[in-house]
Amino acid sequence: KDWVIQAVLPVLISAFVCGFSFMPPVCHLADRQQVSLGVLFTLVAFSLGLKALDFYPKVPYFTFIDNLVLLNMLVMVLCVVLNALSYALHGTCNEGDAEFQTRSFTDWILLGIICFTWVLSNLALYFKI
Repeated sequence: KDWVIQAVLPVLISAFVCGFSFMPPVCHLADRQQVSLGVLFTLVAFSLGLKALDFYPKVPYFTFIDNLVLLNMLVMVLCVVLNALSYALHGTCNEGDAEFQTRSFTDWILLGIICFTWVLSNLALYFKI
């Protein structure tokens, strides 16, 4: 099926890549948000490109691809919010701190929340739960 490769796979990969925004140190909020928002805006542009190419059927209800794109956009927005929350919970950062270069426990929990939400929401959409 061509539509899986052309539409579904890029959406799933872009949402998965959003989890990599947790890789820069906690104190580098701008770098983290740059990754998250860059992937989010890429998905928005991809969605608009699909609409411009008449890839979507013209029906008055949401199709599977519409729901998939919307759901993954919401997961990416959650990623942006959790990055900001991680920065707020971490407190002040000094360049010399050993914790500055490592992932905090909070980061791992928030990344787990993102991964769990992404997997659960896509499975729910696929199985129409």
